[in-house]
Amino acid sequence: MLRVAEVGEAVVGRLGGLPRLPEGVVWPAWEGHGPLSFVAAVECAALPRGELDVVLPEGGTLAFFCFDGSVDDGDALVMPDDRESWAGARVLYVPAEADAVERAAPAELKSYPEVPLAASVAATAAEPWAPAAHAAFAPAGIA
Repeated sequence: MLRVAEVGEAVVGRLGGLPRLPEGVVWPAWEGHGPLSFVAAVECAALPRGELDVVLPEGGTLAFFCFDGSVDDGDALVMPDDRESWAGARVLYVPAEADAVERAAPAELKSYPEVPLAASVAATAAEPWAPAAHAAFAPAGIA
């Protein structure tokens, strides 16, 4: 579970700020809608591994981007049950050995304030409206 880091806690990533990307990596955009906002970055090597049930790289950074509607006044939305909108969200993997530099956001975007994140292992469940949860647990005949 990611949460706001308390003073003295190990920081594993951050919400907001600016991403560190290698030269030549194009800022992600949703075709026909505009650039994606940088949301968060997580350092894979800093995450607790003991109880994780997802496969993550041993090192490097996962940079999360999402179209937040700030460049089109909310006309387009990224929704978990709308595959057409999934192009409005991206996760970029930046290998640990990559020569990455802090990248300024496109002019039409405003960066979110930076918030350091800590991590802990906790049991969680998908939201009932998530497509995979709905498919697994919805009564027969209910779409």
